[in-house]
This record gives sequence, C-alpha cells and structure tokens, in this order.
Amino acid sequence: MLKPIHYTFLCALFLGIANVFSQATTIIDEDFSSGTLPAGWSNVNNGGTAGQIWQINAARPITAGNFSGNYAILDSDTYGSGSNQNASLLTSTFSADLYETLTLEFDYQYRDYDGGESCVVDVFNGTTWVEVFRKEFGEENYVSLSNGADLESIDIKAAAGTATNAQVRFTYIGVWDYWWAIDNVKVSGDLFVPTNTSHLGPGGVGAIDATSDLILWLDASRNTSLSGTSITGWSDLSGNGNNATPPTTAARPNLITSDVNSYSSIDFDGTNDELRITDNASLDLTSWNFFAVSKADLNKNYNAIFTKGNDSNENYELLTFSNGLFHTPLKYTDASRDSPNSTSGQYSTTNFDVFEYSFSGIGRDVYKNNTSILTDNVNKTPLVNNLDLYIGNERSTTGRFLNGRISELIFYNQPINLAERIIVSNYLSAKFGRTLNTIDFYDEDTSGGNFDHDVAGIGQATDGSNHTDSQGTGIVRIYNPSALGNDEFLIWGRDNKDALTFVSNTSNYQERISTKWRVSKRNDLGNVSFILDLNGIDISGKQSCSNLKLVVDNDSDLLSPTSTYELTDLGGNLYKANNVVFANNDYFTIEYRDLIVLDGTQFYNGSGTANVPDITDDCYKLLVKSTANGSLTLTEDADVREVEIEAGGKLVVNSGFRLQVTNGLEINGDLRLVGDSQLIQTHTGTSLNSGTGNLYKDQNSDLASVYRYNYWSSPVTEVGGTTFSVEGVMKNGTTATSATSTPPDLNFTTNLNGNTSPLTLSSSWIYSYVNGDGGSGGYALKLESGSFNAGEGFLLKSPGAAQNYTFKGAPNDGDISFSIDVDHTSLLGNPYPSAVDANLLFTESTNIAALYFWEHKNELEGSGIEGHYKAGYIGGYGTRNATMGTAATTAVSGTAGLGGETYTAPGRYIPVGQGFFVETVSGLAATVNFKNSQRIYITEAGDSHFFKLGQKSKKQDEKEEGLPFIKVGFEAKDSEGIYLHSQIGISFQEGNTIDYEVGFDSKKYEMGESDIYFKFPNTTDELVIAGIGKITDDLEIPITVKINSTDDTFLMIDDTENINREMFFKDALTNTTYTTEKPIKLEVSNGTYENRFYIVFGKDNTDVDTGKDDEDDDSNDDTTPIDIEFSFYQDYNRKELIITNKFSQFVEKVTLFNLLGQKVVEYSDESVYNRKEISINTDKIASQVYIIHITTKDDVLVKKISLR
Repeated sequence: MLKPIHYTFLCALFLGIANVFSQATTIIDEDFSSGTLPAGWSNVNNGGTAGQIWQINAARPITAGNFSGNYAILDSDTYGSGSNQNASLLTSTFSADLYETLTLEFDYQYRDYDGGESCVVDVFNGTTWVEVFRKEFGEENYVSLSNGADLESIDIKAAAGTATNAQVRFTYIGVWDYWWAIDNVKVSGDLFVPTNTSHLGPGGVGAIDATSDLILWLDASRNTSLSGTSITGWSDLSGNGNNATPPTTAARPNLITSDVNSYSSIDFDGTNDELRITDNASLDLTSWNFFAVSKADLNKNYNAIFTKGNDSNENYELLTFSNGLFHTPLKYTDASRDSPNSTSGQYSTTNFDVFEYSFSGIGRDVYKNNTSILTDNVNKTPLVNNLDLYIGNERSTTGRFLNGRISELIFYNQPINLAERIIVSNYLSAKFGRTLNTIDFYDEDTSGGNFDHDVAGIGQATDGSNHTDSQGTGIVRIYNPSALGNDEFLIWGRDNKDALTFVSNTSNYQERISTKWRVSKRNDLGNVSFILDLNGIDISGKQSCSNLKLVVDNDSDLLSPTSTYELTDLGGNLYKANNVVFANNDYFTIEYRDLIVLDGTQFYNGSGTANVPDITDDCYKLLVKSTANGSLTLTEDADVREVEIEAGGKLVVNSGFRLQVTNGLEINGDLRLVGDSQLIQTHTGTSLNSGTGNLYKDQNSDLASVYRYNYWSSPVTEVGGTTFSVEGVMKNGTTATSATSTPPDLNFTTNLNGNTSPLTLSSSWIYSYVNGDGGSGGYALKLESGSFNAGEGFLLKSPGAAQNYTFKGAPNDGDISFSIDVDHTSLLGNPYPSAVDANLLFTESTNIAALYFWEHKNELEGSGIEGHYKAGYIGGYGTRNATMGTAATTAVSGTAGLGGETYTAPGRYIPVGQGFFVETVSGLAATVNFKNSQRIYITEAGDSHFFKLGQKSKKQDEKEEGLPFIKVGFEAKDSEGIYLHSQIGISFQEGNTIDYEVGFDSKKYEMGESDIYFKFPNTTDELVIAGIGKITDDLEIPITVKINSTDDTFLMIDDTENINREMFFKDALTNTTYTTEKPIKLEVSNGTYENRFYIVFGKDNTDVDTGKDDEDDDSNDDTTPIDIEFSFYQDYNRKELIITNKFSQFVEKVTLFNLLGQKVVEYSDESVYNRKEISINTDKIASQVYIIHITTKDDVLVKKISLR
C-alpha cells in the first residue's frame, strides 16, 4: 500500500516537449518494530527443516549500523546442529508500473561459517523472479553484534518492470551456519508527471499560459462578462490577455445561451455591434491557423467575422459576401496585396459550422467542416500592423458589421500539424454538432451517443505528425501512448457539461462522478497513462482510505467493467494510472467506494464473504435499505465508519460476531443483536446516534426464586429521549431476538412477588440507588414507569424462573458521566450494548475505590426461604478494581478445606446489562466516566460474567494479563452451619506502597461472621483487594483473620498470576511456615488476628510443616551453621525478645528493622557481646513483623520475626 508522500521536487528534464515533476513516494517502509510478521508479508519454508523460518525479534541482539529494536533474522546457529534452512521472507505486493524509478533499501548483517550458505534478494516482475543481490561464503560483513552492518541500496525498476504485483523476496540457505539479519526494508519510487500546459488548449492542443502557439481562445460559453444579456467583455483563455471588449455601450453584442448543442453564442446585429482586442505583439502574425465556429443571421456584403488592419491594408481578415462566400485579403511586406475568395462552402444561415483558415510561407487554406473551400500557394510574408483586432466589424470602413453569431474563436500563430488539426477539428465538431469531412474520427457525438463535451485526443496522422498529451477543457488527461503509429488516434468526450460531483450510483452503490466518457479509438496506439484532475470538484466525502478507481466497460452502465484501475494520489488533487487500455467505443468513469449496502437481495461492496463487511471495512459507511428484511445477516466481525438503517430495514448481527462503528448510527429501522453479538462504537465525545428505530439486545437471568434479584442496567434508552423506564425498554424475551422476533411488553404487578404464567414482574422491587450514603435510605422506588438516566442501575426481582429479556430502544453511545459525593455510593451499570473494560473505567474516572457486584446463592426451585428470610440469605458482593476481581462469599460445595474449586470473580470485562455499586475513595468525591474507549467485544463465555447467581466451576477462570497477584481463600462455618468461602486478593507493582492506592486498594463491602481481609499500618481500611510494591525476599503480607466459629477454619490460595516464587503461609505466633500447595487448618480460637498470619516468599529457616513425616528426611535441609547457632522466643511477661546464642558467638550488634526497611532499634554494646542469652526490651515496640539482623565476626543472620 502506498504510504503518504514524503517530498516533491522539481526537475527540468526534457522528455519530448514536456517538463516533468518527480514525486518521491514511499511504497514499503518496514522496521519490524511490531515484533510480528508485517501485514501482507509471507514467511515461506522452501524445503528446510520444518519450522525453521525467519524470526522477527531482537534475540541476538544486533545493534550494528542502523539496526534497532526488532529485526528479521534467519538464525541458522540458533536452530543448531542437524538442521538446515531454506526459507524466504516476501514483502507485500506493490504496483511497479506507476513509477519511473524504484529503489530497494535495507540494512543487513551477514555472518558466514564454513560454506554452503547464501543470502539472495529477488524481485518479482509479474512473471518471474529476478535476482538483484547475492552474498555467499567469504562475503560476510559481520564484525560483532554491535559492529558490521551495511545499508544496501538497489535500483530495482528494470527488475520489477511494469508489474502490478511486484514483490521483493529475501532468501537464506544454511546448514548449521550463522545468520542473515535484515532491518529497515524500504521500497520507494518516483512518479513522473508532465508539468507542461500544452495539453490544456482546445481539444488538448496548446497551452493556456501564453507559452505555446495558442495566442487567442474565445469561447462564448466561458469567460464572458454581461450587463443583462449584453456583452461587456470576452476574456481570452489562451493566457495572452487578448481580451475583447465593445468600444461603446451601443456596440455591445448579445449573448445567446444554449444556442447550439447547449452551448452559447455571441450575436452581432449587423448594425453597430463589435468587439475589439487591443493590439498586441502576439496578434501581429506572419503565419497562422485560425478556427471559427459561426453562422450568419443574414448573408450580406461584408459580413466581417474578424479583421486586423484597415481595408486594403490587412494583416489578416475573414469576411463573407452576400452570396455567403469567404473573402481573405492580405497585405504583404513587398507592398503587394491579394484577396482571393472561396468558390464554395457558403456561410450558412442555418447551421453553425467549423471554419479553419491557415497561412504559411507556402500559401493559404480555408476549410468548412474540413472540406477545402479555398487554397493557394502564395509565397509571401504578410505585413503586420499595430492596429487592434476587430471582431464583428472592420476598421475604418462602413457597412461591414457582422450580422451573425460566433461561438468560438481559436488562433494559433503558425499552422499546427495534421494530427493537431484533426484533434481540434473533432473537438469543435463534437461540441457544436457538425460532421467533418474525412477526419471525423470521433463518432461518440453522433452514432455513439451524445458524448459531445470536453472532447480531447491524442494520435499520429498519416504524415507522421503527432500529438501525445491532451486534456483540453475537461478533467481527463491522457498521454504517453506505448505503441503510437501512423493513422492512430484516441479521442474521448463526456456525456454532459454539468458541474461535476460524486453521487451514489444506486445500481452498484459506488460513489460515481456525475458523468461518463466514451472513446473513439482509431487503430491501436497501445496503452496510455491517465491523469484525473479533480481541482474544483468536491471530494470531501471521500475518505482518505478509499481509493479512486478508473472503471472501463464496453457497456454504458459500467456495472461489469472490463478493466478497473486504481488511481494513485499524486498530490494537488491529481490522480494517476499507468498502462490503461481502451478499446474503440469503450465507456469509462471514475468511482470510489464509500458505501457498503444491504438491500433485500444482497450485500454490496463489503470485503467479506458474499460482500458482507469485515474488519477491513472501517473506511466505509454501512447503509441498510428499507427492503432489507433481516434474511441476510452479518456473518463475521465487521468494522464500518457509520451505519444508516432506513425505515423498515433490518440489520441482523449473528451470534458470535460484533459490529464496530467508528462514528454514529442513524437507526430508523431495526438493529438486532442476536445471541452474544455486540455493538461497539469508538468515537470520542458525546453520542452521534440518531433516528426513530430500535436496537434489540438480549440478556438473561437464571434466578429461579421470586425472592432473588439482580442489579441491572440498560444498553438503550427510549427512542427520542435520553432516559429509560423498565417498562419502556425491557421486553419479554421468552423468544430470543432473531430477524423476525417481536418481543411483547412485560406484565407488572404491585404485588411483592412476580409470576411466570403469565410472565409478570413485581414493580414493587424496582429501585435505584444514586449517590447514597451506604445505608438503605439511598434506595428510591421507581416502579416500572420510573425514569432512569443512561448508565444508572436498577434492582429487579425474578419472576420465579430463569428468564430471557430483550432490551429494545435507542443504543447508548459516547460519554456518560456521574458524580458521587464524598463517601457515597451509586448503583450504576454498563450503559452500552457491548462489554466494558473495567480497568479502563478506573483509569478514565477519578477516585473510584471499587465496583461491587451482587451475587446470590441459587437454588433449583422457584420458591423457598432462600433470600426471603435471613436464615436463607446466602450471598455477597464480588469486588473489582483496576487490578483484579475477587469472588463474593459463596457456600462451599462438598467438604470444606479441600480447596481446588474456582470461584467466579468479577472479570475485567463488564457484560451488557450488568449493574454494580460504585464506591468512592474514603474522604473523596468521585466522577465515574463511561466512554466508548472502554467498549470491547468479550462474551460471557470469556472474562465477562453476568452476576445472576453464585457460580462455581472446576474449570479455571480466564486469566487476566496484567500485574502479578495472589487470591487467598478462607472457609469457615456460619451460624446456620453452612461453610462459606470468602476471597481476598493482593497485587504487586513496583512503586506501590502499603499506603492506600486509588484503583489498587478496595474495602470489603460486607464483613461476615468469620472472614479475612488485609489491613496495613497507616490505614484503618479493611481491604478485600490490596496493591503493594513488588515482591522481595523479605516481604511478609499480613492477613487479618476474624473467627466466630468453633468448627474448623481453613486458609488457602485460590489463584495466582505471574508469581514466580515459592509461597508459604506463616503463623508468626508459633513461628511455623506452611506450604500453600494445599489449604491449611487454622488452630485458633474465636477472635480477630491481625499480626499472626502472613504470606511469605521463599523458604523460612523455621520448621516447614508439609504435612509429611520427614523426621529422617534431611534432603530439603538447607540451613547454614549460623542458622543453627541462634534461636528466638518472646517473653510476654517481661516484654522482652530473648535471643539464645547457643555457642557464645561474638555478637557485634543486633539490629531490628520494620518491613519498610526503617531501623527501629540497634544494640552494639556489652549487652550483646559473647552473651549466651541476649535480651531486647519490646515494651515500646509496636506489634508487627520485623526483620532482625545479628552481626557476628564472620557472618550476618537475617530473620523475620513477629512481635506482639
């Protein structure tokens, strides 16, 4: 794919008659920074050992030369002995035909070994591979990984030729050799475009900047100034400034619009109308080629069409007599004068005709519609004068005013060649509806249709003269025919002269320019170059990612093109294609793709199967016509720019897929999300959605008890509004959403319980909770008709059975924000018809402490005491912050204390319709910001769970990619005799501390009779999720255990992520460390233990209780002599730490540190020297874990101890 143009430079090359500008374009630019195979590239094993292909990484790592970061390498050395490599790395394809030059550049390092290896670069020319680079044994450039790399630059234009599918291939062959590495692969090319303007004159002949033989060009349909219909000025189009004006107000001729084939003429009344052009050296001529399109209103003597000079002293003149014959008098430099008259081809009072008058040193010629009406062979030089050029009259005479009309005048200052005469004549004859004698090569204005406008041509006449570059008055420039020979022409014109715009073609839904062209091709001049000039034409609707195409067809509807050419943007609103081939009578037009359309029969223009849009179509708008009935569905993930659904139309997204929209949706029909399909919008700011139609999206609840409830949110609001009511958007989804489903309204009752037959919900339990203080007073009864803002959550009880619901309304989109006061809580929810990334919700909001998701224990019966009376109440809140989620308190299935179960925690991705409580950071107000940037397609089969009921599974939950974390489980029996499992989690990140960190630390929402939590110094918060610094050897994490049960209680590890160390539970009181490979039973009485149980890392030097009898097994004994020499205990009565120095080692000092590394006390005096028992007073030392250092003459003992 072409990359943006980097630079443009001008060069004065002389190619034929054309100057050119060269535009350098980068075609491929790959530095392998992504670490993956670039899009469009291939990695091919040509028969080497299986799997031994190119790698993209920096594993060596090579930094020589321009190598940086990742690169491509085929590393034979790493693949090792007994293997061989023969693999090719191929770039994406590109079109070489557009470029006059092509250069390949790449950095490489080659290290050889003992022969047989080779490094080869080939270029594909559309048919064969052409070698352009080779290195073999003895040609290495390697010095070291940091030295020895070369930048290679190769001209590959000859190798690539004009291939439209050119490609570069890097091939390495080796047998346990070293390597070939490449980086910074770049292919660049120069697009040469002629910059001369000699293609812009009539029919493409002559320049319009006064740089060619074209000296005057007056067109009655262009550049006239008027007062009413009176001509006040007629401006020269040649660039010479030879503008014509009337000498007086009375002399003004009139403009007649649409006088001939829809073109205008200037009408001279034969009485006093005339125009004059002030004398200019460009008009003083000794040779010329004039063209005039004119007709007489009345044939009278001396109808002067134009004259330069006085009567009998004419530089040149063209007038007619009453018999309609032409008079062409000339005065010569030898003082002689002649005045030959035509003998045929009269000036018509009926038709506009094309008249041509040329003069050179060998005589004059006058033609009417290319029929010769006057010729001679006079060999003299006309005498120039300094008099004005008169149009419609002759100077210094009377009675010679023109009674007739002129539509176009064209003056060249010398005879143009035969090829150019043919082109200009065909331009005029098509434009004004005349037929030419013998040279009417362009017939698309007659038998070929009405392609009369902006006619231009190229070709070579039978005498060998040629004209090879034309654009004329239109926007199409054709040049550089590849095989031009005698009597070969290509002439083209378009079918209207209206201002051009791009409009949607309802036959193929391409954006097509509002005209088409047709060509007349005389014999075969080969292929041509094509440039489209869109200056002055509005293409603001074209996306930058959408390419203009030249479409060629032999049928006028251009719906089944014989050829299509992608146009390259040259800058300056110019677009180019090379090697374009036209056949005689071909049609062509310009299109680009902006729409993907679905109607009642098919998709149009999508890149997926059967033209369905896919993930590559984010450039385009999806239009769903009113005839689309839903029978054709989106069958793969699709990305589009925007969506419009006409009234009556249906867009159905199949289950398992997602529709992603960059901007807005205009829904006047239906958008139906079937199953787990979802809608994502990615723009920033407020909603861009509009329309009167509906989105349909299902969500189900599997609560089977009338006493159970969910926290919900709605992905839609009511159509035409910004709020919703439950009855307005929530429908009976017993029949799941499909193309034909019609979900009925729900029934509601004010009774406390709902019902399943007929399906009825209790409105007496529909509550909101917005900005409450945490108490029950924050609940507001809404009933079914109460209004909720988008993003607010609501409580809804089950009807007594699992039930599917269908949300129907206008899809929520864009920024949705809520403010929550200091230490308050709100019941909010996912407002979108897609999952939401909770991590990003934390990142893009302020001062959110936690999200809490309610989860009930479920049961199979639709009625019972569970949840109705407190005795049956089992449930709790799963917690989520920016690092992880922890599961709600859940009843243990089976035998407590065995572990091995997985408990469903709120995942990173919040599902559609999920409500949750949001709590602020203590002491701070919060702002909750839902944004499109948080939306993602994750189904509930992944890390997105709708919390309807307590869920447990032996299958491990989806892992999160992120910080290392540990989840700790605790099981204890409640007062109802049920073992409950609760969970807490802790994450580790360098830079975090044991102080409160927003997004990392979350308070426990509800405390059980028996429970666990984290609690650290400097905070009173009881944390269900904590975030601290990175794991170190000395780290000990305190777990507060609250026990109110006489039955066994258990501590266990539920889950870990990215933890690469051994972990242990430590009982600081007994100074015992336990493996975490299985749950441990806590031998404790009722109470709260804050500094007794810890998670530690690595093996401690106290006894490790593995539950095995290892009295005689010392295979794991890695204690050192100094470990054996000291032991510790705390004398609580004397409030002293006693250190027993078993062998009376000389102790230099004893130092006590807290877990932050701060020194608490240090003893380095006689109280520690050589004593068998060292006593340290702990009366004023806080109860917590410390690190003790005992420094002896030969060693230092470091121990973790717990003091209380």
